[in-house]
Amino acid sequence: MSSHPLIKAAQVAVMEIESHDFARAELYPSKLFQSLAHLFLEFVKTEIPSSEELDNDYQIIDVDGALPQISENFFCFTLFEPMEEGSVVGTTLRDNLEAVYRPLKSGLRSFEQNPEKCAEIIAEWKDEFEWHTGRHLIDVIRYLFLSRPKPIAVQANL
Repeated sequence: MSSHPLIKAAQVAVMEIESHDFARAELYPSKLFQSLAHLFLEFVKTEIPSSEELDNDYQIIDVDGALPQISENFFCFTLFEPMEEGSVVGTTLRDNLEAVYRPLKSGLRSFEQNPEKCAEIIAEWKDEFEWHTGRHLIDVIRYLFLSRPKPIAVQANL
């Protein structure tokens, strides 16, 4: 196991995604929610490695990791481009979780085979996080948080 906090957070998040029982277990609070929120914080805190540290020819091993069975009934709306009016799109928890899971699983598989390429993996993840994965991660965290049972006092004020 790597000592880099982002690699550790990714390992925990992937383990929680793979082991969470989406058919029976609560979505929030859950270890899944906690691990994804922690992963988001680690992404934000992690600096992109300098280009001098990187092997620019290195490619992360792409894997088609199987996600657990997640119902398409976990549907929600999200703002694709929050600064643009009319950018509401429909999506599912499965689609968003898959967009987070696949690059993490691929990076971790690459790390297992080439731990000396940690900087390259982190650089690739950070780039994907800034342009793609980060949005999906936020959507998953938001979905899990908003699907939680509401406290009685909050329900009474609705």
